[in-house]
Amino acid sequence: MSDTAQGPGWWQASDARWYPPEQHPDYRPPPPPTPAAPSSDDKPPIGEQFRQVGVLTSQLGCLLTRLAFWLLILAVIIWFLVAVITSG
Repeated sequence: MSDTAQGPGWWQASDARWYPPEQHPDYRPPPPPTPAAPSSDDKPPIGEQFRQVGVLTSQLGCLLTRLAFWLLILAVIIWFLVAVITSG
């Protein structure tokens, strides 16, 4: 409350005093700002990037383990075939 207007939106009541806009009986606060939609250029947060790297590393490790297993099976089969062919 003031004896003079202090800026835009101030209003004068019946008591001849000036009040800020938020004290007006019809005042409605502005709506909260809407968050900006992420664009396709936005990078995920750094923690999410590390999580993604961890998932990829885990998947790669699983793939390499399977590959090593099947290479071992193939080596045993080849060793067996070579043993059978050379002994006969």
